[in-house]
Amino acid sequence: MNKVLINTILLLLAILYGSVLYSQKKTDQNYYLIDSIDLSILSEKEKTLIDTSLVSFHRATQDTLKAKIINSLVAYSSNEKIWPKYNAWLTNFTTKKIETPNLSAKEKDLLINIKALTLNNEGYRLKRKSRYKEALEVYFRSLAALEKIGDKNGQSNVLNNIGSSYKSLGEISKALEYYEKSLVLKKSAKNKKGEAYTLNNIAIIYRNLGDINKSLETYFSSLKVLESLNDKRGIAAVHNNIAAIYEAQGNKKKAKDYLEKSIALNYEIDNKASIANTLNHLAFIYKDEGNNDKCLEYIKKGLDLYKEIDDESGIASSLRELAIFYIESNHQENAVLLLNESLEILNRINEKEGQIKTLNILGKYYLDKNNIQKAKAYMLTSMQLSKELGFPREIKTAAKILATIYEKEKDFVKAYKMQKLYVKMHDSIRNKSIHESILKQQAKFDISKKEQEIKVLSAQNDLLKKDKQLQEAHINKNRVTIVLISLALVLVIVLMFIYWKWNEKKKKIYQLLKAQKEEISLKNDEKTAMLQEIHHRVKNNLQTVNSLLSLQAKDIKDPEIVAKFKETQKRIITIASLHEKMYGTDNLKHIDVKEHLTSLTKDLVNTYAVDKNIQLSINIDPVTFGIKTLVPLGLIINEVVINSLKYAFVGKRIGEISIQLKALGKQSFEMLIKDDGMGLNKDTKKGLGSRLIKIFTKQLRGKVEQINHTGLGYKIVFHAIDDLNF
Repeated sequence: MNKVLINTILLLLAILYGSVLYSQKKTDQNYYLIDSIDLSILSEKEKTLIDTSLVSFHRATQDTLKAKIINSLVAYSSNEKIWPKYNAWLTNFTTKKIETPNLSAKEKDLLINIKALTLNNEGYRLKRKSRYKEALEVYFRSLAALEKIGDKNGQSNVLNNIGSSYKSLGEISKALEYYEKSLVLKKSAKNKKGEAYTLNNIAIIYRNLGDINKSLETYFSSLKVLESLNDKRGIAAVHNNIAAIYEAQGNKKKAKDYLEKSIALNYEIDNKASIANTLNHLAFIYKDEGNNDKCLEYIKKGLDLYKEIDDESGIASSLRELAIFYIESNHQENAVLLLNESLEILNRINEKEGQIKTLNILGKYYLDKNNIQKAKAYMLTSMQLSKELGFPREIKTAAKILATIYEKEKDFVKAYKMQKLYVKMHDSIRNKSIHESILKQQAKFDISKKEQEIKVLSAQNDLLKKDKQLQEAHINKNRVTIVLISLALVLVIVLMFIYWKWNEKKKKIYQLLKAQKEEISLKNDEKTAMLQEIHHRVKNNLQTVNSLLSLQAKDIKDPEIVAKFKETQKRIITIASLHEKMYGTDNLKHIDVKEHLTSLTKDLVNTYAVDKNIQLSINIDPVTFGIKTLVPLGLIINEVVINSLKYAFVGKRIGEISIQLKALGKQSFEMLIKDDGMGLNKDTKKGLGSRLIKIFTKQLRGKVEQINHTGLGYKIVFHAIDDLNF
């Protein structure tokens, strides 16, 4: 029992693990918009395209912008397993958003246009799968949407696709009708590329209808436009089609020339479908030249390419060409299998033109085998389809084989009718007048091309003449220029010599100045060291005086006199601290005022406010003074702060002293010192401190103003008195 339980648990774990692995290959539908994608089938380029597009999509806030982003993803994706899904999603998205209330006319037209594009894309996909009727249904829906918003260029593209679908269904008159409608719109829109492609399609119809003159004339009109645009894809396709006309007329050499031009261009642009088609045409030209190996190689290459791009019509065509090769090489059994496979594909995709060609080969094959009934069945079907399409070439082939069949059956009346039909179709396709017309059309195109080349050469010749005239004018100018340059060169040499002499002199002066600068720098260093030593000694002397006063005060019993001694000592310490800062800094001209005054004030508070909580508010602009200004300024602060600490906060444990200093001008400053104490009594007598404040303020060429509002304060406007040229 335990063993069964363990096995069950292991099985469940395996299933869970497998589902996790599978889910890792899939992605979130909400992010990717469509059913989960298997990322393993995508190339790195495709993954980057999808991820970049979806990031932009989810960031976009407008529906029109979202639609544009996914439309670009569809346009640039070539993966048949990916872009149709996004195209279908976009069709649904635009259909819903078109009905959104309060949508502007511009936004609505844009969404309708994108929806029409998605329908056109879907039609293309269905047509590639040979589902022509379904493709037509979708194309007409796209056309209706484009007509609604008046997009003529879009309409012309869809009309062209409708014509192509009708051609594949064998409805030639309808195909020509829609091609011509497309051509009118493309010309009105001045869409040269679209015009050329539509002309090529119309030329194919004329060729199938047996109007060789009109067909070739239209091909050359298309080719002329495409060459002016340097559209390699279009040029290659038209070369292929012109080659088919020459091949049908028996001019194998001319056909080969055009086919080789076509295949070179197709390889250059990697157009696999067109490469395969051209290889099939070239194959039998090589066979006619006796190169069977090359023929077989080209047919197989074409078949492989059609399979690679999943082109069923192309696969059926290549199978038929391979069967023809095997018939002519006496590999009969292989040929029949290939022809049946080709016919099966063509019946499934309902491609009548291809069916006729394969039926003709089968009919001829069974006729050669003397299997009259089978041959007749195939050829009657071929004749019926050929007459439905109205293609003279196919009717001619069927009539010739049926004439032989009826002759073998002794039905000479029908044999005669078929022979007569054959001659009629043969004459309509290939006769002297048509041959001459083809030559004329080719000559006309060649002459037009040569005339264009002559115009280009003539223009180039005119340019050469103008260049020659310009060169002669330049030569004459150059002669004068050479003389001027020679004179200038002599002048430059003289100036260079003068400059060299001056530079040598400048070097000597520079070396002399450098030596003087080094000497001055050395003297300045000595002077700085000496001044620092002086400040150091002054500071030491002031500390000695302070010590003497301290010793003297010990012998004095009167507390008032002792207090006076202490005040004097504090003033001496204030001056000493300045000298201490001077010998401790490299800048003997200026001291950082904020640092010095903040340090001084904190020392005073720590000394005189032992049992009180006095807050300091110091706001000093970034200014620098020399010692001449800082000594009286420090003594003023010393007197005011000591006075506040001694008298302003009597009976209070908490107080605030604020100091503000700001620049008023270049050498003019304002200092405001105040406390939030009890203020000044009217009866209070002015002592030594007040007199000292006035004296020190006068030294600073300033004025002092007493402020008695919420405490006591002093507003002092003064000047910096340092010798700035020190």
